[in-house]
Amino acid sequence: MQAAQINQQGDASVIHITSSAPRPPLGSGEVLVHIKAAGVNAADWKIRSGKLQNPMSLDYPVTLGGDAAGIVAEISEGVKGFTIGDEVFGQGDFRKYGTFAEYAPISSDHLALKPKTASFIEAAALPTVGLCAYQMVYQKLDIHKGQSVLVQGASGGMGSVVVQLAKHLGARVTSTAATEDIVYVRTLGSDEVIDYTHEALETATLAPFDFVIDMTGSAEVSEHSMRLLKRGGTYISPALLKPNEILAKELSVRAIPQLSNFTSETLSTVAKLYDEGIFKLHIDRTFPLTEAAQAINQVETGKKQGKIVITVDA
Repeated sequence: MQAAQINQQGDASVIHITSSAPRPPLGSGEVLVHIKAAGVNAADWKIRSGKLQNPMSLDYPVTLGGDAAGIVAEISEGVKGFTIGDEVFGQGDFRKYGTFAEYAPISSDHLALKPKTASFIEAAALPTVGLCAYQMVYQKLDIHKGQSVLVQGASGGMGSVVVQLAKHLGARVTSTAATEDIVYVRTLGSDEVIDYTHEALETATLAPFDFVIDMTGSAEVSEHSMRLLKRGGTYISPALLKPNEILAKELSVRAIPQLSNFTSETLSTVAKLYDEGIFKLHIDRTFPLTEAAQAINQVETGKKQGKIVITVDA
């Protein structure tokens, strides 16, 4: 089968497309998915470059990719809730067999039926950003009507979902974006948008904020954001694993990382919200599997609005 793989970590040149990768075996508790499309995340370039994974712990060749949507081709014994032919979406495991391939085994715990109203391309873009955004907005922060939220990095895949979910819950949302993304971020429902290339965040009319949700991964942005919180406010980031807890204590705010917990139940909830029209996904661009290196590079450079998706058999 065709797959996007690496034999070492490095820049985009280490990615190669093989047409003779063996069809992966099915392990206990897994579902073999015929991949139609695969979403690209920051984790993909970090794995390729070595920023996320110790190369000594990888078993080469490594097939890249996590998020995906496709059709159930085979089910291991004991798996319940899925039948052959089901249209599904979820997150695979690159440490075993990634999803930038024609077939991938995915744990049944990390899989759910695809949203009925989503195409395979849209569903492939959804698992990581949808689940993480839902867990932050609904579970970790418990945002209520009238509360103020600052979304740092609102034009990306996760940021765009966060803005929509926060607005659905009645929050007053301030978003940051580059000049070229201002119009797009306004269409998501932001009450105000700060052009971070020209404006200081101190100009935000909705500050100080009850919550800051930060997608940037920048320690400098993180600490600046905390200073814009109300006393007792909460800072959360899926991109910064260790926010400055000392500064948070000095400012009398809470600073927490977002560590996503993938479950079929949560993925099903995200699918339900999507089908109800609570939020939409913007697909910036699609690439064929043969151009996986370019797709990952597009995410690495940050030059996108919404999500980048690799089409496999969509």
